[in-house]
Amino acid sequence: MTDESVPENLLMKAFYLAAPQVENARRSLNTTNGMRKALKEGRYVSTAPYGFMNTRDEQNRPIITHSVMAPIIKKAFEQIATGNFPIEVLRKKLYKEGLKISRSNFYTALRNPIYCGKIRIKAFKDEPEDIVQGIHEPIISEELFYEVQNVLDGKKKAKTKYALVNNEYPMPGHLICPRCGKTLTGSSALGNGGKYYYYHCTAGCKERHKSDGVHNTFEIWLNDISIKPEIASLYLAIMEDVFKTNEGDRAVEIKKLQKQIDENVEMMDKSAKKFINDDLDKHDYKRIKESLSRDCTELRSRIADLKATESGFQEYYHYGISLLSNMGQYYRAANIENRQKMLGLIFPEKLVFDNNTFQTMKPSEILDLLCSGGNGFSGSKKEKSSDKAAQSCVVTALGFKPKTFPTGMSGCSIGLRYALLNSIYVQRFSSL
Repeated sequence: MTDESVPENLLMKAFYLAAPQVENARRSLNTTNGMRKALKEGRYVSTAPYGFMNTRDEQNRPIITHSVMAPIIKKAFEQIATGNFPIEVLRKKLYKEGLKISRSNFYTALRNPIYCGKIRIKAFKDEPEDIVQGIHEPIISEELFYEVQNVLDGKKKAKTKYALVNNEYPMPGHLICPRCGKTLTGSSALGNGGKYYYYHCTAGCKERHKSDGVHNTFEIWLNDISIKPEIASLYLAIMEDVFKTNEGDRAVEIKKLQKQIDENVEMMDKSAKKFINDDLDKHDYKRIKESLSRDCTELRSRIADLKATESGFQEYYHYGISLLSNMGQYYRAANIENRQKMLGLIFPEKLVFDNNTFQTMKPSEILDLLCSGGNGFSGSKKEKSSDKAAQSCVVTALGFKPKTFPTGMSGCSIGLRYALLNSIYVQRFSSL
């Protein structure tokens, strides 16, 4: 035992007590430096995030590979990118499919670039935060990752949001009570013949409709406002002409974007040379490289979108025209999610169901074209009284009022309006 009455012995005791702490600090620093070195080399060494699992390569070095959850993670990014689903609604849906993840962790995962092949390295001492290319196989593309970031940041306008609903009544949220204007919801009741399903007012009105009757009437109405067969062929010809006209503009835009990418790559090369020659410090070089790399990724994403629009034209318009010509049949065959999509796309405003007929609360441009399409191509300026679908298209401030066909509108003009409007809508329908 050390004699503490001797002052010099206290120095030796302090040394012995501090030595383990110093050793632990050194070991911790070496571990941190080793992990950061591995990260800079593109090797992820921490606990694998959702969709990946920890394993080792041929040299027994740590690496991450896809797990069985990878397809679900990819599906999450793809559906968020569409803007169709609220994040929490989608998380709950995927939770039932096996992705056991909390709300905060799900949002964090959507922000993690590791899924597109990148690794984020946190700032440490005088080193700024950096993003490097990983050696693992990405689950999604960079373009898809940045599309999701735009949705999360509010830079990409979200489309109609769809709630999770029961298969027996897919229209809650789309129907309005004709008495008080409140939203109708769905519920079931037990009777002598089993379970019956109804739509009823959420405000306590006595408004109540059997779901079967509502659905059958709605399918008939969809068929009534579908594009007529004789119009479809002319419609296709006009759309082909519109797309061919736009192909030239699309090619010019792609060339312009590619030129910007080449300029950014050239700037990165110049920055790298300056950094090697000590004309540019490390911090500025990383900042410039990260900014230009992000710009290049976004530009490539825009080019991919333009090329996809061109290459998928045949598939889009044939499928889209088929759907718009047989909306009742497609609606009947669709699953619950796709029925919700059709409702949101064709009727962005809610519907009123009264006296076994449907009306919209506000004019819908696509519904306007669908209702007046046949008359427009025939050159008629008046609406046929027998056209029940067109007579119940809109509810005005004065009550239910049949829509009148705009005068001075030639067949070609109507066809062109069809083409211009549905060149957007057809692609959205094609996701059904």
